[in-house]
Amino acid sequence: MFDYQNGDHFEGHWIEDKKEGQGVHFYYHKEKKAHTKRYDGEWVDDVPKCGAYTEMPPDELAPASQVPDPIPGVGLQDASGVLAARLGEIRAERAHHRAKRISLEEQFTPEELEALQLAFERTSSTGQLTFSQLFEAFSQVGMSPAQAEVEAALAQMGLSVDTTLSFADFAQMADILSPVDDY
Repeated sequence: MFDYQNGDHFEGHWIEDKKEGQGVHFYYHKEKKAHTKRYDGEWVDDVPKCGAYTEMPPDELAPASQVPDPIPGVGLQDASGVLAARLGEIRAERAHHRAKRISLEEQFTPEELEALQLAFERTSSTGQLTFSQLFEAFSQVGMSPAQAEVEAALAQMGLSVDTTLSFADFAQMADILSPVDDY
């Protein structure tokens, strides 16, 4: 979280002091003394790339916020589909960059991390997973990616099917192969 001097507020992920990944920016209106607009979306290198800009509900403690400055109406067919597709593209493009800089504890809940660790340990007797073992490990956490999806995720990470994978690699692959959250 970060509070700006002008009253704006941001909640989300940061890498090297720049917004990166999913986040919400709340815009402060000085005259109304309230946050009146917000942007929910994906950030890349401190720049909003894909998301939704909406009005905030009026703040009962700030009477001037009862009369919003309306956002002009816009219509987009299949808005959820367009956003989900673009979010998937951005996350795929930035996955390698983010994985190197965001800890597993920030990427997953403790329960998710524990489930991934357990699946990894049950599948691997050597502390490394081979390409063929990946599918068994993924099935233990309820994932069933196709071979082409796994190969694409490996390529995205700069790895090949001949590479043995550490737990961190396995967790990163699970993150890449997870479905995109809907907005």
